[in-house]
Amino acid sequence: MNGQAAQKAALTAYANAYLQAHKVAFGLDHPTASHCRSIEFVDVPHVGSFKGRKMLAKDPESWFAYLATNGVQHLRLHYSSASGEGLADRTSAAFSGGGGYWFIETVRPAGSALWESVWRVPSNRGKRIWKVWYVLSKVRPEEIQDTPCSIGDVRKELQQALVDISSFAKKHDDTKEWVSYFQRALDALDSEYDVQTTEILPAGCFTRDAEQLMAASRHAFVFGGMGSWNDVLFGAADEIQKEYDRVSNRLYGAICRAIVTAVNSFPKP
Repeated sequence: MNGQAAQKAALTAYANAYLQAHKVAFGLDHPTASHCRSIEFVDVPHVGSFKGRKMLAKDPESWFAYLATNGVQHLRLHYSSASGEGLADRTSAAFSGGGGYWFIETVRPAGSALWESVWRVPSNRGKRIWKVWYVLSKVRPEEIQDTPCSIGDVRKELQQALVDISSFAKKHDDTKEWVSYFQRALDALDSEYDVQTTEILPAGCFTRDAEQLMAASRHAFVFGGMGSWNDVLFGAADEIQKEYDRVSNRLYGAICRAIVTAVNSFPKP
């Protein structure tokens, strides 16, 4: 998964678990924070500037407590495509801030708010190269146009997208090596699949269906930079290229909807 989207998904899932009195830990040792020097939560008076920012929480666990203290009942993850503004989301996912727009919504009885992230590399780089801020967004929740889906519907959509892209990959020498990736994702959707990873979804909080959907999404995410599925080219005017773009964009969209649906499946609003 795109690292920034993965962190938003994990924060949403872990915060929801915390608000439902589950014991969860989310520090800089969490896999989605392994390259982060700090993760802070702030409010800013002006878009695009940190001048005069107000610190709300110094780290994720302090943020969970802040949300509980301020009457937040649950959180939702949102994804909106940015493909109409340039590169396809699956292509821009290779870059920092790419892959579409991802927001965290915090819901209170009196209304809700959106949070977006800012990732910056400090001048004194080390192994942890990112300083991350989650900022109260000026975008209003009603402006996000995603449509809630059921796990069953999204599962079928992801499965069909995987079947289609796997069928395409088997036909061409340049893509045959990717068939095993798509097969692992299909295997993860099998009812007998034993989910091994809980990096995004905290253990013991989500249904088996949600865990399998997340596992399949992670196996299916082949959209990166050089050497990834995105690096395949057949020629701009080639019909094969058009089919490659179609099955690739369809899979990316299905993955994003699957991640959102899995994360938002707990707790029930």
